[in-house]
Amino acid sequence: MPEKREERTKIMQKEIIVVIIVFSIMGIFYYVSQKYINTKINFVVASIQEVADLLDKDYKNKDNININYINEKLEEINHEWEEVSKKLAIYITHTELDNLTASIKILSKYTSMENYTDAIPFASKCIVQLKQLLDKEDLSIINLF
Repeated sequence: MPEKREERTKIMQKEIIVVIIVFSIMGIFYYVSQKYINTKINFVVASIQEVADLLDKDYKNKDNININYINEKLEEINHEWEEVSKKLAIYITHTELDNLTASIKILSKYTSMENYTDAIPFASKCIVQLKQLLDKEDLSIINLF
């Protein structure tokens, strides 16, 4: 009898070690993916904020609008967002990603059509949507329950 008990105890210890290793690996992957997503989304937010500031500042001086720089920045934002949204699609609702993608595309269209009065509010809308996305994906007690 004592031999079987010792054998079961060794098996349980091995199982506990495996469980600890699996949870550790999951935690590391979660941490790395959250850092990556936060970095990329914060970059997109900062870029959109820069575009919004340029549009707002330059809208007052219509002769001084640097549309080439703004369009280049928006292309960079679109490229970065496409890369991030593919990875986010794994664990985020596609509806939210589609809404964000549409907002970023509309922002690009408004600036390419030189419709700055509509582009500025869409830039703000994109920033708010991105920040809400970060808040939803953050690990917190509220998001767990």
